[in-house]
Amino acid sequence: MRTRILTALGTSVALLATGTLTAAIATATPGPAGAAGWPLEFERVADLAIKPGGATWLSPETRLGGESDGTFVYALSGAPLTDPQGGTTALPAGLSVSPDTFMDCTRPPRSTDVVVCSGKGLGYVPSPRLAAAADTADGAAVHYAVVHVPPGGDVDEAVREARTAGSRPADTRHAARTVTVRTPEHGARSRVALSAPRVKAGAAVKHTVTLHAGDPGRLLVDIGQSALPATERRAEFLELRYSVGDTETDPGLSCELHSVRGPGLACDVERPGDYTLAYTVTGHRDLQAWHLDARAEYQVWTTGDGNPTAVASFRVDSLRKVRDRHRPYARDRSGRPVEPDGTGDPERPAVKRRRDASGVPWLHPGAGATPFAARKRTVDSGWGAYRSVAAPGCDRAAAKACTAPV
Repeated sequence: MRTRILTALGTSVALLATGTLTAAIATATPGPAGAAGWPLEFERVADLAIKPGGATWLSPETRLGGESDGTFVYALSGAPLTDPQGGTTALPAGLSVSPDTFMDCTRPPRSTDVVVCSGKGLGYVPSPRLAAAADTADGAAVHYAVVHVPPGGDVDEAVREARTAGSRPADTRHAARTVTVRTPEHGARSRVALSAPRVKAGAAVKHTVTLHAGDPGRLLVDIGQSALPATERRAEFLELRYSVGDTETDPGLSCELHSVRGPGLACDVERPGDYTLAYTVTGHRDLQAWHLDARAEYQVWTTGDGNPTAVASFRVDSLRKVRDRHRPYARDRSGRPVEPDGTGDPERPAVKRRRDASGVPWLHPGAGATPFAARKRTVDSGWGAYRSVAAPGCDRAAAKACTAPV
């Protein structure tokens, strides 16, 4: 199956699909005039997996721009959710749910299987926390459902909907899924490998991920700035201009746009097997010669560590070297280099000084995680006689707006 997913930092996002991939990617857009925002709709309610001793929240992913006001009703059971009375099947041994007061979640009176959470003013979807004891058996599963009740809606009716959500198809305001416990041995059942050739500025190259999935899970792929070399500065906003698209997948992989460090993909794997994912990375013609990493993680577990992971480092082929950008730093009383704070006042733009007691300015080169190499003396002493420094092109008329104290 061949799809085309276009992504670009700082611009809109679109997905054009052929074959069976027809899901659209929602973009953040203003709501109707006078409205507080779009109604909340579920984008993705996932089957989850945790380790013994682990825990997870049950919050659904929602479409961008939706308002999280209203109430979220969760029902949990050791069996599929089909009983409107609820509470007839206890959770498996070792699994427990806690209505977190931080999330503004409570249990209704005389209810053991339902948690109700208020989303008003939170800006995110609240949920209870499901935890597994360290001795929870492999394969233990909880069936859970979530129903969104708009402001003013009937919460009692939503409780009945949640308790029977497993008997009807999911929609944009209710869904039923499972949380499964998988022991650490499951991590060795899956393997992931990644081929990531260099990207040329103004051109495209194909990257490939190969996956052996021992369990159903989710494959996450993204590209971002490499941690190496340590001497390369951190890229600033919109400097890493590249896109991901022209995606080819094997049957059984269902992919969509996903971003962690930069443009990437998320692919749901419904059954064990061997899969190949190919995608094209295109560098902008002005992209500098950055060091980048492609990272692929197969989420055997939704939370925690131990998932099979592959990382491939590559460099952008570009005649444009990564340009140095310098920022002034000062030392605090303990000798630690600190970045001067801006004040927002053009008459007093910075609050930190950048010379020592003898009037000597010093350069503190960046050194990656250190984060500074040994300081270097830049010019002779005597700068104590100056009260400020000015940017190139700063004229006297605009001096207050483009100078800083030294």
